[in-house]
Amino acid sequence: MEGWIGRTCSQGCQTGLFGPGCSEECHCRIPGCNHINGACITMGCEAGWSGQACNQPCTNHTFGRDCNQTCHCANSDCDGRTGVCKVPGCLGWIGNSCSQAQKQPGATTKISHGEEQTTHTQCTTGYAVVGSLLAVSISCNIGLIVYCLR
Repeated sequence: MEGWIGRTCSQGCQTGLFGPGCSEECHCRIPGCNHINGACITMGCEAGWSGQACNQPCTNHTFGRDCNQTCHCANSDCDGRTGVCKVPGCLGWIGNSCSQAQKQPGATTKISHGEEQTTHTQCTTGYAVVGSLLAVSISCNIGLIVYCLR
């Protein structure tokens, strides 16, 4: 009988189990599901699971709670809980889970996480150094002009 165990089928399944012989497991965000059909007592699945009973793993480039986020991995699917690509590399997206749109047009579309972060850090540092040198140069020139005019 579904949802019951014991010699006389009088004991309900333990928390997190349901179905025939309590053989199926639910992955509800807040533990506890109906011992017969697996429906979560409090709606919502833990990361990596979906479905009414939260017993269906995330697939097809989805991840997170209720599998409602999408990863855009270049060479593989992603981890259902974290969204991290099983094989590193994004396809037109950035971030650990390849789920953030790129901010700069024309950026390389297939890039690994470490390379992407290094590139942006180097660009930002380069702009800061060039800007600082330009400001110092302008200040020196203005100072020289003022000194010569006196």
